[in-house]
Amino acid sequence: MTFAEGQEFASQFSMPFLETSAKETQNVDMAFNTMTREIKEKIAAKPGGGGRATNPNAQAFGHGKALSNVQTPGAEPTAAQI
Repeated sequence: MTFAEGQEFASQFSMPFLETSAKETQNVDMAFNTMTREIKEKIAAKPGGGGRATNPNAQAFGHGKALSNVQTPGAEPTAAQI
């Protein structure tokens, strides 16, 4: 993708355009920080923002149910997991 194509794509979706290179470690931290800040601002701007559930019976971010039968990374699945 060219620089101009990236700018056009970002513009179409009202997104910031950030040119990065993981290989050259160029602007990677800046892109991560920019995206994180934008996501947090959008969440905070929503009614009941801050990532908190507006429904008192709903679960807030980071308070999900524990997964059962979780496979250990690199291990073969058990019969119960299949």
